[in-house]
Amino acid sequence: MLNLALAQELVGLSAHFKRTWAFPSQDYLIERLRKRHGQTISRRTLNRHLGALEAAGWIRRQTRHYHDKKIGWVFRSTLYVVLGPCWSMVKRMAGAVAHAAGWRPRVPQVANNVTPTGLKSSPGAPASPPANSNKGSATTIGGGTSSFLAEARKLLAR
Repeated sequence: MLNLALAQELVGLSAHFKRTWAFPSQDYLIERLRKRHGQTISRRTLNRHLGALEAAGWIRRQTRHYHDKKIGWVFRSTLYVVLGPCWSMVKRMAGAVAHAAGWRPRVPQVANNVTPTGLKSSPGAPASPPANSNKGSATTIGGGTSSFLAEARKLLAR
């Protein structure tokens, strides 16, 4: 089974730096999974999860180790390239969570008897909504990571 929290972390790290790739250390990934998702896993389990994501076509791993003639092998963190299926799944999960939380895009306020183009409406036209009708329509997504992952699992079950 795919570890959606790990996929979410890789997408989040990539998106934070406006890239399609990231190169966090395995210790950093383990710590983020523990702190943000409550998952305490070993390095071996992390590698199994990364292998599953790679086998599913969600990520591509590229080792960045090289051999220097003077000092020997230089080990650097692996480069994780987030591929299209991972981006689209996380985007769908975020959309499902936003929908479940009742989030709607903020609509610009419209004054009474004025259309969005700024022209006064005709006398027979329906009145514009009151100025405070959209109050609270742009809510934040609540529930935290656990509700995010629950919605993601529902999407995967489809």
